Amino acid sequence: MQAILAQPEHCEALGDALTRAFANDPLCSHVFPDRERRLRKMRWIYVHWLRLFIARRVVYTTTELSGAALWHQPEQGFDIGVWEQVQAGFLPVLFLLCPAEHMRGFRAHHDAVARMKQFVNKPHWVLDTLGVSPEYHRKGVARTMLQPVLDQADAAGIPCFVNTHNSVNVPFYRRLGFEIIHESLMPGSDITVYSFCRSPQPNHQG
Repeated sequence: MQAILAQPEHCEALGDALTRAFANDPLCSHVFPDRERRLRKMRWIYVHWLRLFIARRVVYTTTELSGAALWHQPEQGFDIGVWEQVQAGFLPVLFLLCPAEHMRGFRAHHDAVARMKQFVNKPHWVLDTLGVSPEYHRKGVARTMLQPVLDQADAAGIPCFVNTHNSVNVPFYRRLGFEIIHESLMPGSDITVYSFCRSPQPNHQG
């Protein structure tokens, strides 16, 4: 298994992989309570989100296209402009979701960005999305996809940051050197959000 930079032609397959990865995720279930609608809408969103991030050259997958890791680069920050969304074909999402889904999704996104801005006050690699298709779980896929950026971060002395809305992810991030710096409920929900930071590890061996 090898980590590779995702290409535009991978978006459909990786959109499928991320949809399967997050089919029962607490946050996605909160935004889209109906499972059938959740899977359909999530796939469209992930395909276009991947297009946006691949244009920034910060999406790693594997040769098997078993999942994806989407990163914000330190010099770019994590605000995404309207023009970037237009180029990725993302704006039809305005008409794709019902008002309640828009509201829940907006609140979740606003909360995630607010946490980033609260804790990321100097250049960081920020992990936006990490998902592995269920058939590839427990095979080292997630770690493989993250390792190229973790190695770059260590070499440059730059920290990494991530939020997760799923408690099952906590041990995994801790094994990679991430430490919880904050945890609290996402407003308007019973979902605990864990914010992690990973300090650069000069002696890390990739």
